[in-house]
Amino acid sequence: MLLLPRSSFSTICRSLLAHEWVTSVAEVPANKHKTILLLHGLFGDKKNLKRFAKQMCQRFSKWQVLLVDLPGHGETPALNKFADNLPSVHSTAEDIAYTCAQIGSAPPTAVIGHSLGGKVALAYLESSISGHFDTYFPLRATTIVPRSTWTLDSVPGIVKREEMSGATKRHFDNVDNVLKAVARVRMPVASKSVLMAELLQQGVSEAMAQRMTMNMASAPGGGLVFVLDLRICGALFNNYSSTDFLPLVELIGSGVVPGSRLDMVRAGRNASSWPAHRVTALESLCVNGKSATLSVLPKSGHNVHIDNPSGLLELMTPFFSAE
Repeated sequence: MLLLPRSSFSTICRSLLAHEWVTSVAEVPANKHKTILLLHGLFGDKKNLKRFAKQMCQRFSKWQVLLVDLPGHGETPALNKFADNLPSVHSTAEDIAYTCAQIGSAPPTAVIGHSLGGKVALAYLESSISGHFDTYFPLRATTIVPRSTWTLDSVPGIVKREEMSGATKRHFDNVDNVLKAVARVRMPVASKSVLMAELLQQGVSEAMAQRMTMNMASAPGGGLVFVLDLRICGALFNNYSSTDFLPLVELIGSGVVPGSRLDMVRAGRNASSWPAHRVTALESLCVNGKSATLSVLPKSGHNVHIDNPSGLLELMTPFFSAE
């Protein structure tokens, strides 16, 4: 059984993550419903995934979806004061377990993560297998490990900049550049268009600049400020790049974790993130093709849940309809 070193986890107080439930009916989440934990990517928030969450609940009516804002994103920064302890994908996974326990939710039966959220999903799976979440769910020790984990266009291994090419390299540079660029923007700004102009002038791509304008809120004294904690976003981005979950993929693929499966989905139009050697290596870890799989979603770029939601739901149907 895979065990994580305790150094993978922080000893600071856990953080409550902003959250929202989505169900197939207009009612409080029912205990009889199984829970899907749905995690957004870098610079996103729970609102980005709400439409897909509703589509999941409409298609799989016995399920409910729990959306959360990851550390540094959405409404979570306003709930917590992070000192000098910067989060990682593992500490974020533990924050999720803590949040579930605090709101009285059972451990999620399925965990789905897009991009950065995909690695948080893997950290949650790894941590639950290792028994690190047992104290959060003392009465549910046999059901803590998710039965299903999905990663959406999220590279499970280490992401090295020198190995990148094309659109992936440009995106990586954009993320790094935008973190530096926004740090130079004097806050508050008068409007979103002012922020757009400043970021474009500093070399940030139009798409990324537009995305950053969606992470602003009114300042008490007038103007707009970021709701993102950029220091935390930068720490998570660096940890995403440097964390290797290939041993976990191999563990699940070998079938030694009974009742748990891993499905990795890569975007059909994001080939630069998935060079042949990376795909071959992952496929070799999915030895039996039952407990771990790697699928390609056609007609989709990095945002697979936006570009081809119907195709993604088709991939998910065998598991979620059978449960």
